[in-house]
Amino acid sequence: MMTEYKGYAFEYYHKFKKEFQKTFARHQYPTIKSDFKLLYDILIQHLLESNKFESHVCMRIAGLENYVNVPAFIIKKFRCEGINKGVNSGFRITFLFDKEESKFIFVELFHKNKKKIPDKNRINELFVKEIEISDELYEQEESYLNSY
Repeated sequence: MMTEYKGYAFEYYHKFKKEFQKTFARHQYPTIKSDFKLLYDILIQHLLESNKFESHVCMRIAGLENYVNVPAFIIKKFRCEGINKGVNSGFRITFLFDKEESKFIFVELFHKNKKKIPDKNRINELFVKEIEISDELYEQEESYLNSY
């Protein structure tokens, strides 16, 4: 599923969607969906004003595999109005941003009390699938060229 908003695309990894729904159902935060839309505005605003994400909003995730070809970020300051703790809700959100396509891909949602660091393997696995498809296409092309 993809959402278009203010000229940007927002996609959600299937595991992220499950985590989002689980969080919404378990904690009954009625504002989390509108809070998330506010997050869209904040991310877009930072891109429009400074053409990058400020470190107090998003931190770049290091230590990913070389084949991950777009930057990954973690948001540690997510405001959930239903919790009444301002930006210290405890939620962590990881996402990728493809600048060329103006696309955000949300990868993981977790609470800091349940987990301390983002799942880098989840980010890596998104790109492994692309590599497998590319390799498969290359092999098909090679066999086609060798058939003459």
